[in-house]
Amino acid sequence: MLYFFYPILLIVSFQHFDIDKVEKILNKLFKRLNNEIENLKEEIYIAGVNELSSSAVNIRIRVLTKPMCQYAVQRI
Repeated sequence: MLYFFYPILLIVSFQHFDIDKVEKILNKLFKRLNNEIENLKEEIYIAGVNELSSSAVNIRIRVLTKPMCQYAVQRI
């Protein structure tokens, strides 16, 4: 039986933006959200680039949540 869940979130960034700047902005946001969201078991982190296309970069975000709380966290 699993006692944790990893909801996977995708963030889309337009191709012409600097990926390092996007990562810095996301990390600032994650620091704030880690304090505000109560159902987390570990910090939110960037799992990596999921997809590159001609117009966007899809960034995969992962977070460990308490059991059965992944859907509520994913909606935030």
